Amino acid sequence: MFVLDDVVVEVSTTTAREVGAPAARGTDLLEAHMRWEVEHLRQSMGWSAVEVAGGGLLSAGASDEAAMWGLDLPSDMDVMGQRVDRLAFVTAVLDDAVLALTLPLKAGADVRAPALKAGAIMRTLRRLSAPVDVVALGEEVKASHRPWSGCSDRS
Repeated sequence: MFVLDDVVVEVSTTTAREVGAPAARGTDLLEAHMRWEVEHLRQSMGWSAVEVAGGGLLSAGASDEAAMWGLDLPSDMDVMGQRVDRLAFVTAVLDDAVLALTLPLKAGADVRAPALKAGAIMRTLRRLSAPVDVVALGEEVKASHRPWSGCSDRS
């Protein structure tokens, strides 16, 4: 988990195969991922049922499709020492991969600031012509004392 501008964000990735829908792409993969995520939380937390609360498609950078949806939790959970009663998810699909940003929300919290932060993150998605060597990237950033040359100045 990360805290970006006072917004707690958990970043995760998975694939169509891992969510049990190896042929799914686009909106079908977003929906399969949502069902998989809900079932995973239900089982891991021992909840009898978890209901999806709201959602819709978004525009997100180079992704094939993106969505935002949420869960009203059957019982509070602890995240980084804070009691949360809702989770918001912003997910994007690139081919057979899903990038998920999970935003834990405290009771009564306004979802707008976390949603705007997650949207800004997702809009920076782009396809690269080659994988990024993270070790070389780290060395470049440390040596230059400037942002990485591949960074976008988009907000």
